[in-house]
Amino acid sequence: MQPDYIKMAGWTGLEPATTRSTVWDSNQLSYHPAFSKKRSQISGVRFFCKSFFMKIRQKDGKPLATILKRKTIALMQSLSLSREAMYQKNHSCLLEHYPALAARLDALRGKESIHIGRAEDGGLYYGLRKENGVSALTDPKAPLARIQQLVNESAAHLRNYTRPVFLLGLYPGHELLSIFQASEQDATPHCPQPIWICLDSTIIFYGLLNALDLTPLFASPRVRFFWYEEAEEQVVWLREHPEFPHLFTLISAASESTLNQVMPPFAELIQERDQETEHLKEDNNRYYDAISDEQLALVLRGEAERSPRLMMPTCLWSTFVQYSTRDTCRAFREQGWDVCELKMEAMLTPFYLAQAIHQFKPDVFLFIDHMRYEAEEIYPRRMLFVTWIQDEMDHMFCRSAGESMTRYAQRGRRDLVIGYGNQQLATLYGYPADRLVMLPVTADTRVFHPVTLSSADQSRYTCELAFMSNTGLPTDRLVEERIVPQVEPLGISRATVEAIHDRLWKIHREGQTQCYRRHFLELLCEYDECRAALERLREEGEDERLLRLFYWKLNDAIYRHVVIEWADQAGLDIHLYGHGWSEHPRFARYAHGNVEHGEELNKAYQGARWNLHLNITQGMHQRVWEILAAGATPLFRATEPIQNNNEPPITLLRSWADAVAAGRPMDLNPPDENTTQWLFQRALSLAETHPEATPEELQKQLTEYLRHLVTSRPDIVVEEWDQLSFNDAESLARLVGSTPPSKLHLHA
Repeated sequence: MQPDYIKMAGWTGLEPATTRSTVWDSNQLSYHPAFSKKRSQISGVRFFCKSFFMKIRQKDGKPLATILKRKTIALMQSLSLSREAMYQKNHSCLLEHYPALAARLDALRGKESIHIGRAEDGGLYYGLRKENGVSALTDPKAPLARIQQLVNESAAHLRNYTRPVFLLGLYPGHELLSIFQASEQDATPHCPQPIWICLDSTIIFYGLLNALDLTPLFASPRVRFFWYEEAEEQVVWLREHPEFPHLFTLISAASESTLNQVMPPFAELIQERDQETEHLKEDNNRYYDAISDEQLALVLRGEAERSPRLMMPTCLWSTFVQYSTRDTCRAFREQGWDVCELKMEAMLTPFYLAQAIHQFKPDVFLFIDHMRYEAEEIYPRRMLFVTWIQDEMDHMFCRSAGESMTRYAQRGRRDLVIGYGNQQLATLYGYPADRLVMLPVTADTRVFHPVTLSSADQSRYTCELAFMSNTGLPTDRLVEERIVPQVEPLGISRATVEAIHDRLWKIHREGQTQCYRRHFLELLCEYDECRAALERLREEGEDERLLRLFYWKLNDAIYRHVVIEWADQAGLDIHLYGHGWSEHPRFARYAHGNVEHGEELNKAYQGARWNLHLNITQGMHQRVWEILAAGATPLFRATEPIQNNNEPPITLLRSWADAVAAGRPMDLNPPDENTTQWLFQRALSLAETHPEATPEELQKQLTEYLRHLVTSRPDIVVEEWDQLSFNDAESLARLVGSTPPSKLHLHA
């Protein structure tokens, strides 16, 4: 039942031999709100300021006003340094990175008359000393309140780190430090947010350099200072670098005259790129509309006059996505494909995407964790769009996504979904089953393999227990910054969230788990506010969204932190790699920063006596394959078995895994009545999901289901599972104190 061009190509799935799985948090790819917006004709600067810098929905996290207040205290403390010392420090760094601006300051006359003072609300203000007192150039009463209002109005924009910020004028400069440090101090993986600062007053800039330490900003590759008269030059640079977003978040207290001088060149660029985007979209649609299914199948089989072409978007701030894309693209290149990695340093604009598609003309557009419907207008109608699901995310595990895939199938669109969760996607969210292709998790053995560690490597990586995870943020902060802001609008109070948080800690600390979704849902429904919210969301087809928020973000983090707590209690030598651990009050001493995916991560795996794999689903995450490929030893936390599942014996499941690994058919002649009944229930479920499938197609679906099952669970794949798993603090300490198995036997 798959589309013709897939059948004709002879594919059983998009499965390059050396691809690897990855995790990609959708909150880190916030480009798509811009795709679905249409902008009218430019009508002056006010349109630019109000419409071009588009509103997007509020992101997780505290308002920047909170950060602003906290930073003001540190800011006023910095005034204890002598002005001369502060200025010289700043000027030296400015001279190195922005010599033209340093020269402009050197030419400034009357520096001795510039006044730097404290405003009535504790902020900074600048003025000029005159015979009759100080003439203020910036607000001497409440600059913090004004800046706080500006920042709050743009909080959603500013939390979207992929979107560049444009600061026009510094009045008086607190806003610059707040925005810069908000991104610097965010413990979750994110884009290094670009910040452009357009200076319009030498006097204010001089005062700022006397008051605050700006050297981190001058040296930062993500910050760009320029003089307001150089606006045209900046626009020229943007034209020459289409990969850099031309959509900014504007923060300005500059005068109308300055706005009228600086903004028009940028507005002209917007209009120009809007028009060009429309032309590119039309050309792209004409190109793909002219390609028949038969022609596409020939290309995919490698039987055309040219090589097939693959395009994959990726981002430089997510190592998981970046290296998954790298390995996938390398595998396709080795199969003779032409490959384009569409790398993003910040947000991906409609113009750049349409231009890249127009220039490369991919036969397959493969996007990790993102779908066509998120930005439907920008993608060519008949381009083969493949979504690779590697995470359970709201915008894919929802009815809107399933409805869009059904609509595309009915209209003959070339859209496929590969990865995992096919049964859930089809039964819960209405995905057309014939557009789902199962893809097992793998690892690239060219990247992960045994090596001999040097003495320097041993010194750096040797430890008893290593854990690679970006979930180091303390769970009370997770509640405050990530959970509460999302559930309060649903009627769930902070008190309820905190009660769930404390209860989950108690459950996991006692050696129990909350790993099965049905059981976890029952727990949530014990709270009246959650039950009411779930009932409302169920009517909208969004009830899974709330479950995922508590199940994945909160429950999974507590599940992991409890094990680190046990390891700490046992006095183990622990290495924690990834984001957030350095900010944890208890675990910071074990934080060892981030490790680069590839050679560095391979060494870190091998340097550890044991490598923790913690995931509430206990699935075959790519981390497990990487550890095994590196010749290292994984360590698992066992969860409670599913009751009354009547699953076949582990020996039979492992024999099926051996058959898959050897390329042999699985022996499905049931050895006992329980296995017969179990297989019948699986087949019945598939028949209900695929009501129009032929017996042959159902047989193939059942085989694919079993193939995925026996290669996606560590307890099936790893023969020594019982020697590598623990379930409480005592068994963890006992296991880590023992000698790891010398050689692991894999059934896959």
